[in-house]
Order: sequence, then C-alpha cells, then structure tokens
Amino acid sequence: MLRAALMVLTGIVHSWLGERKVIAAMLRITDAALLSGVQQRFLRACRHISTVSWFVLAATLLCQSLQPQALRAAVLGISMRWPSR
Repeated sequence: MLRAALMVLTGIVHSWLGERKVIAAMLRITDAALLSGVQQRFLRACRHISTVSWFVLAATLLCQSLQPQALRAAVLGISMRWPSR
C-alpha cells in the first residue's frame, strides 16, 4: 500500500514539476516560439501520458497487495485471450 501511495505521489510531483520546470522552460526558449499550438499541446500530452502511467502502476500495485490472486487471474486471462498471429 505504501508503494502505491509513493507511485501516486511520484505521478503528482512529475506532473507539477514537469509543467513548471520543463515544459514552461521549453516554451520560453525563442526557438520554441516557432512551435504551433498543436505541437505545444502534443508536448504536454506526452508528459501527461507518462504521469498516467505512474497512476496505473500504483493501481496495479494496490490491486496486487489487496487481492494478488485476482490480479494474477486477470493478467493471465488477458494474455490467454490475446489474439495470436
């Protein structure tokens, strides 16, 4: 449970620091002024996707700590039903 809480905290800090320190700094650079609005939103979306991955990992760890057999069954069920080529 502690691991899941730390993952959520990491996601929140990643989102906050990424916006304040990385993205804002990138967009202040004079060359970044050449980026269109779509490209700027794309940069932000890419950073948010990695933040969401921290939350998904936290949820997975939480499920594993609460019901490890259910998580194992769900993962095996998904992998067994995955279409093969």
